Order: sequence, then C-alpha cells, then structure tokens
Amino acid sequence: MKKKFHKTLFLISTVCILILSFSIVAFAAYADSPYKYATVYGYDYDFKARIYNTGTYVTAETLVVCNDGNVPTGYMGAQARLYNSDGLLKLSSSWVYNDRELAGFKVKSI
Repeated sequence: MKKKFHKTLFLISTVCILILSFSIVAFAAYADSPYKYATVYGYDYDFKARIYNTGTYVTAETLVVCNDGNVPTGYMGAQARLYNSDGLLKLSSSWVYNDRELAGFKVKSI
C-alpha cells in the first residue's frame, strides 16, 4: 500500500512539474493601450498599440479597425514603434497602408 502511494505521489508530482514548465514557456507578457477613436473622411476608426515580450524578443504592434466596414485602398495607415524606458526609439516599422479594401489590419515592428 505504501509503495503504491509513493508511485502515485511521484506520478502526480511529475505531471504537475511538466504542466508548470510548459505553462511558463507558453505565456508571453503583453500590454495594450486603451483604444483611441478618430473619424477621417467620414469613416470611424478605432486604434490601439500593443507591446509583446516573449522572453526572447520584444515587439510593438498597432491595430487599426474601421467600424463602418471596409474602406477604400490607402485609407488606413499605421506604424508600430517601440521605445525604451528612457523614451528612445528602439524599433519601428515603416508606414503601412491598406493595399485593398479592408475593415482593419495590424502592423508589427519586428
């Protein structure tokens, strides 16, 4: 009986350690800005920024969405920028514009 209990305890402990080790690797830290809103040429837009830290790299992302549905080519543009804690620009994408009718897209600073 005691031997069976120790085997079960060992098995449960091993499974818990494996689950915890995989969950630590699987989660990436990120932070979102609050959404901001703008109306341009009669279209209502929501946009926000996000920063990711996977432990291996850090990147910035900008998301733009039109609440009114698809907009014509070239109506939406975004640029993702990543600054350090001193306010210095560390990484930036170029300006990207929608190349076809879309309701939203995102740009990364990778």
